[in-house]
Order: sequence, then structure tokens, then C-alpha cells
Amino acid sequence: MSSVFWFIVVLGILVFVHEGGHFIVAKLSGIKVETFSLGFGPRLFGFKKGETDYRVSAFPLGGYVKMLGETLDDDGADDPRSLSSQSIWVRTKVVLAGPLMNLVLAFLIMPISYMIGVKSPAFLDKPAIIGTVIENSPADKSGIKPLDEIIKVNDTEIKNWSDFSKILSFDAGKNVQIQLKRGNNVELIKFLLPESPKLDSLGVLYIQPPIVGKVLKDYPAAKAGIKEGDKIVEINNKEIISWFSIGSVLKEAESDVIVKVKRGDKILSFTLIPKVTKDGKKVGIVASDDIVIKKYSFLDSIVKGTEKSISLIGLTFDVVGKLFSGNLSLKVLGGPIQIAVVTGQAAEKGYGELILLMAFISIQLGILNLLPIPVLDGGFLLFFLIEAIRKKPLSEKTMAGLMNLGFVLLLLLTIVVTKNDILRFWKG
Repeated sequence: MSSVFWFIVVLGILVFVHEGGHFIVAKLSGIKVETFSLGFGPRLFGFKKGETDYRVSAFPLGGYVKMLGETLDDDGADDPRSLSSQSIWVRTKVVLAGPLMNLVLAFLIMPISYMIGVKSPAFLDKPAIIGTVIENSPADKSGIKPLDEIIKVNDTEIKNWSDFSKILSFDAGKNVQIQLKRGNNVELIKFLLPESPKLDSLGVLYIQPPIVGKVLKDYPAAKAGIKEGDKIVEINNKEIISWFSIGSVLKEAESDVIVKVKRGDKILSFTLIPKVTKDGKKVGIVASDDIVIKKYSFLDSIVKGTEKSISLIGLTFDVVGKLFSGNLSLKVLGGPIQIAVVTGQAAEKGYGELILLMAFISIQLGILNLLPIPVLDGGFLLFFLIEAIRKKPLSEKTMAGLMNLGFVLLLLLTIVVTKNDILRFWKG
């Protein structure tokens, strides 16, 4: 329920800003704006001021601005204050204002997220050194081993886990060549990346420090005397380098386990008997959160926010380019369900995360609306360009046909991404 609420709030703000861009430029250009609506469908409530009906409509997934004479067959199309009677330049400004306002919004709010503080898994900034290889996983079968460091995928250098995570997202389902540093040697492995952009789908896990974050009551660890903050260094004479390897070591244990921990400058040893549960053998310890909160000063947040916005704009164009060139599978795209879930998760982490996500979605909304697909703003810009070249607009019949085609394409895309969402969450 929280996810749905925050999804509607974020979408409402972004739609308000987008349609507000169209509205303001239309008003400044002397065009009559008949309706400004948040949402589609039947009018729920609102008010009328001057010649414009400001309303909230029944379906919150979007919004629109209705201007006089949007098409040549509209009533009032010949009115000097109608949209269709304006010059190509004025109409272009009105249409372009929506996407541009979304980009402007991103640059304005991105610094706020960095001032509030953004949570980030600490491992993302660390070298891509593998801590655990899951048994019988794709990585295991390909010969990848613990402590291998991923240094390059195809021609892309990998400096940290964040770089590698981007590769998993962009090249999901494709064959790649992974360059690994193994000791003093370099190994080359050809690999088919999984369609799910997750490390555990690949079969590798990062090195998470084996530090106890919480000790559960009535479990063997608590009874033995293990405490929060202890660093597990050894179990049954096997060195523990990552938290994720603890489970496999416990699984192999026949009865008692000897756990050695570092507490301050001391090494302490505990003997305990794991508790057998439906999820396997447990000793009752929980990993410490490997999360860092990054906060910036006012000036630094502006610099950081601007850099991040530019980076995300480039990233979005890169994704769009790969989609159109066929170098990116549609299976990696997410739809409304995924956006709602991610929005809810961001809200739970804090306002900094929520604002950061809102800025990113705003960038995507602005850029995707510029695609030359009829029914999108970019489609209208394409019509204006054709009109400028032909010295006359396309016929109403032609534009109607292209608009219907654009609607069908967007409907098909919506079906595809919604299917992706359902399959993604069905598989967990």
C-alpha cells in the first residue's frame, strides 16, 4: 500500500511539472487553455478560474492540458488564440516545454537529495572482488572462483561493483568476455549473462565483511556468548572472508561447530550446535548493514547533483540507443509495477533516496517523451518538422492514422514491460 501511495505522489508531481510546462508556455503565448488535468477520465473535483478548468480526474496515471484548437477539426481551430493557428515555432515551444521542465526539475531537486543524504551499499564503491561463488550457478560452471577480481567486460573497464552492476543491466542475456585477475594472472572467460540483472542470478556474491550486526535470542550464538560487532574469522578451521560463505560452512558441519571471532584485539573461540530449521542450519546471527550515508554541503551538493543529472541523461540516451539498435533486450525494461515497488523501497530508505529516484524518473519521462512516436511530444515535434519541410501540415487523416499507430505501439510496449514486471516478481 505504501508503494502505491508514493508512486501516485511521485507520478503526480512529475505530471504536474510536465503539464505545467505546456500550460505556462501556452498561456504566455496567448493560447486559450481549456483544461489542466491531473489524471485521465471522469472529473473528480477541481475549480474553474478564468477560462481554464483545473481538475483532478479519476485515473491518476498521467495528466493532460487541453488547449483550444489542438487539431484542425476542433471547434475554434480558426480562432486566433487556438493552438493550430499559431506558428510552427510557437507550437514547438509549447510542446517542447513539457519535457524540458522535467529535465529542469531533475537538476533542481537532485542536489536536495545529496544534502539530505543518500544511502548506498558500501560494496558498490569497492573493487569487484568475488567473495562467494554459488554452487552449480552459471559462474561456478564457467570456472569463476572466490577472490577473482573482475577487471574488464568486453572492452569496458570495471573499477568497482557499481560498474559491473551496470553491465549486468545493459547486457543481460548476452554473451560477453569477462577478464579476471586471479592472483598474478589474468584469465579470460566467455560467459552468457543471465536475463535477470542480479549478482545471485549470475552466481557470484561480493565480499561482505563477516561482522555480526545482531544476535537473535534463544539461538546458539546468543547462548554461547557471541556479541554484536564480533568479526567472524574462522568456522571449523575454515577461514571466513565474506558473510555469505558462513551458510555453506554451517551446511557442511555434522554437529558441533567451533566459531572464532575477533573482538577488539582478542580472538575468542566458541563451540555451539547449529539449530536445524526449514531454511537450513542456523546459529542466530544477522549481518551488519553494509550501508553508507553520503551527505554533502550546499555547494558540493549542487556540483554532485549536476554531475549526477548529466550522467543519468547520458545513461538514458545510451539505453534508448541500445533499444533501437537491438543491443538491449526488452526483457530488462520495467513498467508501472516495478516503478511502484522501487518508489516504495526508496521512500522506506528516506527522503533523500525518494528525491533521487524522482529526479531519475523525471529525466526518463522528459527524454522518452521526446521520442518521435506519435501521441508523445516527440511525435508532435516530428509533425511540425514535416510541416516546415512541406510548407503545409499533414492531413487530418494521415495524422490520425499515425496517432493510432503510435497508441498501438505504446500499448504493446506497456504490455511487454508489465509482463516483465509480473515475471520478475513472480520469480522473486
